[in-house]
Amino acid sequence: MRFFFYILLTFFCFPSMSYAQCSFTIEGDNPISDYCFEASANLNYTLTGTPTGGTFSGNHVSGNTFSPPITGFIGEFDITYTVNACSVTETVTIGAFFNLNGQSGDFFCLEDAPFGLQANIAGGAFSGEDVIGAGFAPSEAGEYDITYTTSNGCAITRTIEVGPSFGIEGVNTDLGGLNICSGSLPAILIGNPSGGTFSGPGYLGGQFNPAVIPGSFNITYTVAGCGSVTQTITVEGVGENAMIDESNLSPQYCETDETVVTPMGNLGSNAEFFINGNQITTFQPFNLGVGTFELFYSFEDENGCNSLDSYTFNVFPPPNPDFDLPEQYCIAGSTIPLMPLAGVSGNSVFQGTGVVTTGGAPIFDPTVAGLGTHSISHQITDNLGLCQAEITKQITVMPEVEAIFDGFGSTGCFTGRDILFYTGSSRGDDVAYFWNLIDGTAFIEVSLSGPADTVEVITDSPEIQNFTIELEVTNGGCSATFQQTFNEVNLMVDILTENQDIEAGQTVSIEANASSANGSPIDLQWQPNQSLSCNDCLNPIASPSQSTTYYLLAQNETECTVMDSIRIEVLSDNLEEDIVIPTAFSPNEDNVNDRFQVVGRDIGSVHLKVYSRWGGKPIFEGDGLKGWDGLYDLRFVEQGVYVYVAEIVLISGETLQRQGYVTVLK
Repeated sequence: MRFFFYILLTFFCFPSMSYAQCSFTIEGDNPISDYCFEASANLNYTLTGTPTGGTFSGNHVSGNTFSPPITGFIGEFDITYTVNACSVTETVTIGAFFNLNGQSGDFFCLEDAPFGLQANIAGGAFSGEDVIGAGFAPSEAGEYDITYTTSNGCAITRTIEVGPSFGIEGVNTDLGGLNICSGSLPAILIGNPSGGTFSGPGYLGGQFNPAVIPGSFNITYTVAGCGSVTQTITVEGVGENAMIDESNLSPQYCETDETVVTPMGNLGSNAEFFINGNQITTFQPFNLGVGTFELFYSFEDENGCNSLDSYTFNVFPPPNPDFDLPEQYCIAGSTIPLMPLAGVSGNSVFQGTGVVTTGGAPIFDPTVAGLGTHSISHQITDNLGLCQAEITKQITVMPEVEAIFDGFGSTGCFTGRDILFYTGSSRGDDVAYFWNLIDGTAFIEVSLSGPADTVEVITDSPEIQNFTIELEVTNGGCSATFQQTFNEVNLMVDILTENQDIEAGQTVSIEANASSANGSPIDLQWQPNQSLSCNDCLNPIASPSQSTTYYLLAQNETECTVMDSIRIEVLSDNLEEDIVIPTAFSPNEDNVNDRFQVVGRDIGSVHLKVYSRWGGKPIFEGDGLKGWDGLYDLRFVEQGVYVYVAEIVLISGETLQRQGYVTVLK
């Protein structure tokens, strides 16, 4: 049931008003008098006044809200809007409606005609097709619009359906004739009211599906107590059937395929192609993504009938070509199996230096590849033979490393403080050195300057007898370890004779002492042994032809070695010949031959540079008269041969250049 209200406008305006007359609307619509509003179960209307700033009053008015009673109430309501000196009042009537034969429904049987029209508000007029006065006499089934206009001009319109009637499921219909395309057959016919029966050519078993099409077919729908209706169904034939040319299409594509595909059909530009609801003329699998797609070919003829063809295809993702391969690997390492990642299948092909096949499976053999950086590629094709992907990775085959170290003193000995250093070949800055105390109570301090190939060892207990140190050297995928046990030094050597200056041809008797705390045998050796009366005794006679530093090395049965030295200057008239640069020194803080320095007569200054065995920047640069203490970056350098360059300025102003090699001893 529908309810409406109509509005009677009454205006009260005072002559003194200096602005336009006031008014108000409901819910933002035009003035109420222009509309009929239908009542509902819960009416709440917003009132808006013009000009603003006024107040509303009236029955069921609160603030600017009008809330008439619920559905079923019929009555009049006065609403007043007052602003300044202007006031306007509107009378609202709720509940205007009409029905047929006292029934409020919208469907009526044709056999029940004619119908009496009854409105709940008297004084109005009915209008519409087949409406005469207050009666409605339809001549056939169909839909009719009947309007009741109140004396206030409020028009209430209802759509009345007179049946029986029927239509085609999913097809819009016009009463008196139904049009359907042959492509929509078979069709389901729906009658109103339900419960009737269909009859006519082409209707069988609940479906309309004539054998001979196109054509026109008269179908009757009969409902007991309501009558029957006959309508003509016109079946339109399709002039041409759309067909896709599949010659340049594939049921399977790869997602990486950027080929431009141009679909073709039998109707040329008269028909259209669609994918995913979008009209296309070409497509690329690359832009579609992975999934199943349907290509539609659609044609609509002059009758509005559509012919449709479709083609289904799939777009597959490429296989993942990634594989496991270390960035660095040792040349002495085992072979590396080459295979796709877990869960990835397909036909794999590995290529690159060092890739060989063993037992039908590809492997990387570092010995075959050799030292250096190599490229390994993996090309994989999916099991359909459709998608292909490739990736290339780099692997660097590293040389084997040595784990060798030495220290001051001979191997296997230590003093209260010692320096241990790596003595293998240089491997560059990527080499890592790890020093570990395996046994004993020595304290080890690792120097982190440079490649950390040196440690300083300090014994922290006078009772310490021995300790073992391990060096692990790693270079990429290569590693090696070396251990050395050190024993306490119980050996002493002392040259009693002081340094001497002699004339050419003179000799010097050298006196020295050597002892072993445990009484073990001592092996003696003088270096250099030229111009000495013996090279393995404590008291040789020296007959040098030029200035010479003699070193006495003492070694016990545990191969511990200690050393002392004496300097004999052979004076001559040639100042250059009197300049002596040692060929070796032992910077171990025992106050014996601890510095490498230039000595001689009448020397004004010496600028000395010392370089490591691997070159690069100087590890020492400074005053050659004070000399070098064997330290670099606050740690003693390793034993070995170093290069020196000395610029010597004599007191006379003459400048001499000297260069050569000096050996660091332990």
